[in-house]
Amino acid sequence: MSEILNYVYFNERGRIKKYMIADLFQGSKNVDKVYIFADFNISGQECTIMFRRADGMLVGEVDALPEAEPKINPATETTMPCFSYLLGGDVLGAVGSLEMTVRFYEIFVDPVTGLPDDRVRATGMLTTTVYEAVPTYGAQSTVILNLNRKINTVAENLTTYIDEADGKFGAKLAVDGNDIVLQNEADMELSRVRVPTVILTEQPGDLIFFGTGDFIIGAHRKYVIVPVGSSSVGLHVYERNESGETGEVSYTKKTTNPVWSFTTNQLLETRLDEPIPSSPFDGTYYISGEYWRNGVYDTFEVGYLHFGGISQYSYPVLGLHSVGYYQVYLLE
Repeated sequence: MSEILNYVYFNERGRIKKYMIADLFQGSKNVDKVYIFADFNISGQECTIMFRRADGMLVGEVDALPEAEPKINPATETTMPCFSYLLGGDVLGAVGSLEMTVRFYEIFVDPVTGLPDDRVRATGMLTTTVYEAVPTYGAQSTVILNLNRKINTVAENLTTYIDEADGKFGAKLAVDGNDIVLQNEADMELSRVRVPTVILTEQPGDLIFFGTGDFIIGAHRKYVIVPVGSSSVGLHVYERNESGETGEVSYTKKTTNPVWSFTTNQLLETRLDEPIPSSPFDGTYYISGEYWRNGVYDTFEVGYLHFGGISQYSYPVLGLHSVGYYQVYLLE
């Protein structure tokens, strides 16, 4: 019988199949370990966890560590390869609900640029509870704790990389984007450690959105866009549709490629020009506009998009889209 108390189990489609999180207590640290299993092949993939505490504080996105040996999955009672994640005192520092988002990333080579990139293979969110306990001080950072676990594992395995040219092994650190890359003397990559993006601790305005997917923004308003983890956020054109009978409003993303992509925290203000109907009219309109980002003014021209007729119930708007998490703050 498995002795694992905390686990998350994904199905082949990348959705949570089953999970169980035992009682978590405020101030606990270096005791609670979460194991992540999956029905798909996790070899060569990366697994991360991000947390949102009951007080709104965000911790992560931080790499989980692949276990050296398969563990018994409590859901199947069979041994499976898995990742693990050790919880620090900062994650368990607030009493109440604790949201956990687990992601698997798979590496692929972009056919256009020929450069390696990652995409989300699986995503799942669950909510558990942190129970009240006698408070402690000096809560250990979960970010640093799990980064050190991964770096220590890399160091232990380093001796397996032998430079056949001179019979020596060696290593050096390089920075690639937000990642720390461990290389041997021949510049071959030995391992990569994902460094999480720092989450804003001082809010620049009112937090009006935190999540994934779509968020519609208003014209002539100022926002601060904050990508979380390794995600980027795209500015897109949407069609707003309102039912004349029920008043129900829906939005459809009309642009495939974003007008602009945000990969770091940026101030944003937008404006759409008056749509210009095609001639002869076939339901398409020419869409253009302008935006200000961190004080830099720029214009955009999307071109003709099909809306099927713009009225008081249907018209173009701007919005944000990302497969990863991001925050939107309203300044005014």
